[in-house]
Amino acid sequence: MVSSRSWKNSNFNRLMSLALCAGVAFLLLAGSAFAQTAGVTSVATADVVAYATQATKVAQVYTIPTSGTIGNISRAMGVPRVQGVGGAFLLFVTLPSPFTFSTAVTGTTANVTLSVTGGSAGFTCGAAPFAGGAVSANFVEYQCSFVTTAPTSAPTIQIATAAWVLKDGAAVNTLGVVGGTNAFVKVQTFDANSGIEFDNGPGSVPQAANPWIKSANGVTASITPTKAVIDVSTTSLRKNFVAGALGGTDTTLQDNDAAVTVNLVAGLYGNTGVLYVIAPGDTITLTLSSNAGNLNGVTSFVWSPLGTPVVDPVTAAEQTANSTVLTIPSTNAALPLAGASAVVPLRIIVDGTTVLTTRTLNVVVANVISGQVVSPPNSTLVASTTLSDWGINGSVLMSNWSNANTAAWKSRFYIFNETSAGSAQVIVRMFQIPISSNVTAPTVQLGSTVVLSKTLGAVSGMTIRLEDVITASGAVAADLAGPDGSFNVAVEITVYAPSTSGFVTGGVTGYAQTFNVAGTVFTGTAPLSKVQ
Repeated sequence: MVSSRSWKNSNFNRLMSLALCAGVAFLLLAGSAFAQTAGVTSVATADVVAYATQATKVAQVYTIPTSGTIGNISRAMGVPRVQGVGGAFLLFVTLPSPFTFSTAVTGTTANVTLSVTGGSAGFTCGAAPFAGGAVSANFVEYQCSFVTTAPTSAPTIQIATAAWVLKDGAAVNTLGVVGGTNAFVKVQTFDANSGIEFDNGPGSVPQAANPWIKSANGVTASITPTKAVIDVSTTSLRKNFVAGALGGTDTTLQDNDAAVTVNLVAGLYGNTGVLYVIAPGDTITLTLSSNAGNLNGVTSFVWSPLGTPVVDPVTAAEQTANSTVLTIPSTNAALPLAGASAVVPLRIIVDGTTVLTTRTLNVVVANVISGQVVSPPNSTLVASTTLSDWGINGSVLMSNWSNANTAAWKSRFYIFNETSAGSAQVIVRMFQIPISSNVTAPTVQLGSTVVLSKTLGAVSGMTIRLEDVITASGAVAADLAGPDGSFNVAVEITVYAPSTSGFVTGGVTGYAQTFNVAGTVFTGTAPLSKVQ
């Protein structure tokens, strides 16, 4: 590749001979033609070529679009020059490093035109490059001359670059940085007789506010979060959602109403110079996780019921690993076309047999680029954000230890309703406490679930006697004694006290106490653990 500077040095004598043969004598209209005037290298905002980051990669070949004035380069000159004497000049365009021409520039692929500002200045340039423009070159040069004998102002040069084909030769691609990278073109003017640059003031170098080529994410996304209410009533016992809760469309097994909006940004081009669309092989991925550290109870994650549904079954391993990825192919009917957006629902399906816990489900949205050779190969569209909050329409309290040997010990539970949501149903279950001999076994419920006949009033308290629970549950002594004969049990107390918002805001608190029948020995009063 021949650089602009080395080309200039090696061809200066040839330029001098060319100018003399043309009979061009050096002359200025007013003052020195080489004055440091404020010429400007710029590209109007509307003319900037913006490529989608997803279409950029190492050593990529880019075609400048042929649409309208996209890619046109402007150069405001500061010195008017006259026809003939002193009017010949060379127009030198340097590509931003490390771009080079991938296809040679000819007279049919680049045109130099004129924009007149405040006067009648004019010039002509050769249709074909005077030098450069070859494959692997990083510059192109045109021979020009002014045709106006009495210019009243300096003109603005406009270079049409439609269909130029450039190659990015960077080890790390210039345009493929998430968020976009700008590339600037340099336009210079040289006197044809002397080879000396004129109009070479501050404006002759690229201006930060006027890039020629840039990149930006062609796909963006946003999440509309939702909420779901876990039902603690005897109908579900925390295995289902409350259908229609919070005014939404949830069903007992579906957490609905969340959505993802996918946008294809308008005005961005692919590397071939046509408007960008999601390429075949590219995908949109949504990665679901939970702040609870697992996805227990979630059986599937569904995207786009309005288009071609994409269903991700959640395996047991993914539930444990707390991560499942929904992959949406570019062929999905719900994905938008260029310059458009699509809002599609997200659904989370539960099995109806696993006890659900209050949690926040988070999602990460990414655009995975097929065959991309950049680091990273993916474009994160939405960093981890809330997809759905799972609340509960009650409170779940746990006594980690109580003694069920009612002949020797009495256990009491004192619970307090701190909300004013009205009377609340109280549900009690007993479980076997794991010991060293059965610590790996599943937790065993002792007897049946007990729904107390008495409700817990708003802003009030209640005492629950374990012996009453044992009788109502039908649990037998052999079960209560446990593998070690200790009669130690765990007691779960669920208070179905939904607030007006569906979620419990204040909730229920409580304490446990165990003492001997004679009332002379007390194990102390311990707070009930608040499970949810």
